[in-house]
Amino acid sequence: MQEEAADSAAATPLETPASIRGSVSLEDYYEIDRISRDLVDRYQRKSEETGHQDMFRVALQFPDELLDDSPEVCWLLEERLTETIASSVTPLVFCLGDTTVGSCCPDEVAALHLQAEVMVHYGHACLSPTGTLPVIYSFGRLDMDVAKDADHISKAENPIPPKFLVLYQVGYHHAMETLQLALTDAGVEDVLVGRLPQPTMEGRREPSLDQSCCDNANNANGVCCGGARAAETRSSPVTQGEGNQNEDQIVVRRPLVVGGLELPERIKSWDAVSDYTILFIGESESTSKRQYVNIMLHFLSLPTPPKAYWTFSPRAQKLSTSIPAALQKQLNRRFFLTQKARNANVLGILVSNLSQQHLVDVVKTLKARIQDAGKSSYSFAVGKINPAKLANFAEIECFVIVACREHSLLDDEREYPVPVVTPLELDVALGNLEWGAQAYTLDCQDVLEFVPSESNEKLKGSEGGGDDEDAPYFSLVTGKYMQTSSSTATKDLDLEHLPGRGQVAAYNSEAANFLKQREYQGLTSSAGQTEAKAATVGQRGIASDYGGS
Repeated sequence: MQEEAADSAAATPLETPASIRGSVSLEDYYEIDRISRDLVDRYQRKSEETGHQDMFRVALQFPDELLDDSPEVCWLLEERLTETIASSVTPLVFCLGDTTVGSCCPDEVAALHLQAEVMVHYGHACLSPTGTLPVIYSFGRLDMDVAKDADHISKAENPIPPKFLVLYQVGYHHAMETLQLALTDAGVEDVLVGRLPQPTMEGRREPSLDQSCCDNANNANGVCCGGARAAETRSSPVTQGEGNQNEDQIVVRRPLVVGGLELPERIKSWDAVSDYTILFIGESESTSKRQYVNIMLHFLSLPTPPKAYWTFSPRAQKLSTSIPAALQKQLNRRFFLTQKARNANVLGILVSNLSQQHLVDVVKTLKARIQDAGKSSYSFAVGKINPAKLANFAEIECFVIVACREHSLLDDEREYPVPVVTPLELDVALGNLEWGAQAYTLDCQDVLEFVPSESNEKLKGSEGGGDDEDAPYFSLVTGKYMQTSSSTATKDLDLEHLPGRGQVAAYNSEAANFLKQREYQGLTSSAGQTEAKAATVGQRGIASDYGGS
């Protein structure tokens, strides 16, 4: 009987866990053909610039849920590259290990340590701009029955809403144009679809995505790969020297971005979305949950919000026509943390991602604004953040996190010892912005968009505070009036003409003052205070039966 059971077990194949790619084949889901073509094109362009090279190193980054497929994807890409590139070139395709940040961000630092010349990022992506390393994205082609799903959405209400703004999990990007046409055929008057960002003409780059990410047939209406750019060209007079010359001045309007997706250029302001019903296509319980929360918090904070919020899951075939109450509670929680940050005098700047090109400018800007407010700041590069790490810095009263838009809100943030706020919330706490006067955003780049001096003048006029910068303010957390600590009183004082050129001898350390208040300050030496005695032999043996001395 045992032998028969063993034979039957050997004949029956073991069940393997279901992959996130479902029934989609390996080559289709990971787009082996497109990725290999893009890699060959990049190698040829680089060879023309730098000359012939014997090695072509490609780094692959996979999220945890796709690691099971990573060896086969490596072998497939390496075989395709070996067949296509010249025989004198050795392609080396390798996988990166555990990323130092979230899997949605390209780990450029790890790839450069391994001398990679190009990176391929698989899975869900936050589409944050990188620095110098070229990045090719492959979101995966999640399975979606467009005709069935469009019919499900169109029959949710009678009559169906006339206008839809469709935002989506990037894994469903390949099906969005077909869904747009299907909803139009179902009776929707106006269907707009978010676009993947493209390189802009501004100094700050958006994520680079190759135009070959979709077939030419799917790119006819400009839905795929970003479509047309939201740029305007006009002729305007430009003053140079003593004379006026008419020159063509290119004015580029930065497209509206939410959840990493650009809104179509027909929506020129956030007020225009008030006529639309937001339709999010994705799995709210999967890796796109952060993207969904990012989108919903942004629209909930608008002065003129959209008409309704719909969410559809193609995998579960589930449509929701209302938003969870937890999202509004989360927005209220962010306001509470902002009020707590207003009372903090020592702040820590957490940099969790070193790959994004604009984060250095954001950190410098935050440090300057904290200093202008008369507060102290410390910078920390911590990688993945957890409560145990932050608990080591007891002197810090509030942290501000500088990360991608999908990791700016921490999971289980109630477990952290002190508030952890975003750059926008810090500006509200410092008095540079007013809560509710602008849309809530988690994009760190937005901290560079406004001038604090102009914002402060508007706040003074609206609050009637006058010119008294040291006037106390009422804290909603403590229920008491708090004194503002500001160093702007000496802003107009020329210290260079004072004795010592303004160098102050006394130094006040917030960390030292905090240490003095502690009951336990660590082991301290008392040299010369303890009587010296000769060393003697102590007890010997095991703990249960010590011998004599």
